[in-house]
Amino acid sequence: LALVLGLLVVAFAVPAAPWLVDIFGASGTAAPYATTYLRISALGIPAMLIVLAATGVLRGLQDTRTPLYVAVGGFLANGVLNAVLVYGAGLGIAGSAWGTVIAQCGMALVYLYVVVRGARRHGASLRPDLAGIHNSARAGAPLLVRTLSLRAILMIATAVAARLGDADIAAHQIVLSLWSLLSFAL
Repeated sequence: LALVLGLLVVAFAVPAAPWLVDIFGASGTAAPYATTYLRISALGIPAMLIVLAATGVLRGLQDTRTPLYVAVGGFLANGVLNAVLVYGAGLGIAGSAWGTVIAQCGMALVYLYVVVRGARRHGASLRPDLAGIHNSARAGAPLLVRTLSLRAILMIATAVAARLGDADIAAHQIVLSLWSLLSFAL
């Protein structure tokens, strides 16, 4: 399900990248970079949805260590890949996006291995159970509304900051990144 939804988002986001960047009010200087980053980084969305789904599965099974290890490994891989691709290979913003996509795909592969291995070990089916999906969707609807609301507010704040200028959006993004990092401590 995560893969299918992710591919649908990619099919929309890649061709719509210039339009999406324009909606957020990127300056003429930043827009080409933002479009490049968005087009490439969108390719990692299916992997990140797999990561989110697998994290949920493992947390539901009371395994919080594996998600922590995978997240730290992904964070470190992302940092190294970004440094190598941005500076070593001289790819600039595209290198940053590719580093992130590669790290996301690596995390997804690790999670798929862990979840599939665990399911096979316990004799659990890997086929989707439509009744289970329906029940989970109904139970998770309030959380979905909360998450979408939070994301919408963050996107609106980003759009407002982008309209203020390049320095303002850069400062906003730094603070947002720090806030996201610190929120994991909670």
